[in-house]
Amino acid sequence: MDNCQQMCFTRPEYKKGMYKINLDNLCNIVELNTSSKFVRVEPKVSIDQLQRALLPLGYTLPVVPEIGDLQIGGLVLGAGISSSSAKNGLFQHSCLAYEIVTTSGELITAEREGSHQSLFFGLPWSLGSLGFLVSISLKIRECPPYIRLQYQPCFSTKELAGRIEELIMKKRTENEFVEAIQYDKECSVLISGTFIDKIPRNDRNYKNNIGRWYKPFFYLYVKKMLESGGSKTEYIPTKQYFTRHWRSLFWELRSILPSLLLLFPFRWIIGWFLPLSLPFPKTCRVRRLYSKQHVLQNIMVPLSDLQEALKLVDKEMKIYPLWLCPFHLTAHTGLVRNQHGLKLMYVNIGIYGQPRLTQSFDEEESSSNTVAEKIKTLEGYLREVKGFQMLCSDSHQNAAEFWEMFDAALYDWLRAKYDCKVSIPSVFEKVYAENRTK
Repeated sequence: MDNCQQMCFTRPEYKKGMYKINLDNLCNIVELNTSSKFVRVEPKVSIDQLQRALLPLGYTLPVVPEIGDLQIGGLVLGAGISSSSAKNGLFQHSCLAYEIVTTSGELITAEREGSHQSLFFGLPWSLGSLGFLVSISLKIRECPPYIRLQYQPCFSTKELAGRIEELIMKKRTENEFVEAIQYDKECSVLISGTFIDKIPRNDRNYKNNIGRWYKPFFYLYVKKMLESGGSKTEYIPTKQYFTRHWRSLFWELRSILPSLLLLFPFRWIIGWFLPLSLPFPKTCRVRRLYSKQHVLQNIMVPLSDLQEALKLVDKEMKIYPLWLCPFHLTAHTGLVRNQHGLKLMYVNIGIYGQPRLTQSFDEEESSSNTVAEKIKTLEGYLREVKGFQMLCSDSHQNAAEFWEMFDAALYDWLRAKYDCKVSIPSVFEKVYAENRTK
């Protein structure tokens, strides 16, 4: 059994004095059905564990988050996204059914097309506040061995937004994967990909084994595309593509290890040890860094507001790179609900790093307060444009602001129906920054 780890770098204050139920043994793949193309897993199964079972059989998930340590339960109850979300939606949109143990001890199966549909659509993003998730049934799909990637440098946010819209709206059936990495206020590289069964004979020199231990980290490799200024096409083994951001934890590894250790001679020697297991950064100075001066936020904005959002992130944070991941959001009921009434394209902006305003680990408490105020500004903007804040990070919104962003109608009804209000903290109580220790 894999010993999967939590992603969170802060600790919940609200759990003190509560009875804790250990779910660590729920880490098994229960059923894998290639005929009906679904897999049933327990919540502590990690993406890496599941992919190691699926890929040798020629299958994968429709949405494969880039960090292999992430657990299926957390991706449902929290949030999950990947570069395939432009075509397949968020992680929960690939789910077929959930098994939940309610506060009364009853085992309920909530299905997308079947019984307890209200619970099925209300469960995602609820952070375990509606009961105990004990299994998840997910779609699987056939997985060709290679991906053809196209890199397109963009030199303005206007150009980037236009190219994303073109890829998504006009060429949606052609692209399985779409993401972008923003390197400064204007410059970015848009990356799109499609599955292929084999590399064309004339293009075999363009195969790139990006997952090998000595290879440059993906975000640094992609940055070189800006220097050439032109587009580029290459072929990557599918398994290595799925883990392209894992070795460097996107770009968070630079906050954990000295920059010297990221150079080629050291990658050749110590690259075998990557990706780092998540408990390692928790045991070093990084925990204080994350809780006081580090930003780990994912904000979701409509594609039409992307340029304005990027300007605001630059003004408030000046953190680069940024990870941009477009996705379709339907009008299904639930906590995260598209209030525009149409199937709308959103973009997730991943903000991971230390703002320019804090340079030292030993600054006064006022520094962390400044970071909190910057996050509050972003949260206010999200409410204005009907965007969302991923709940894998702390929220600085008060209750009224939080429920302006998220749809409480179905959630409150489910909390009352399954008698959760007294026995389990609400999703707001779980993510509110003041309820977490620092």
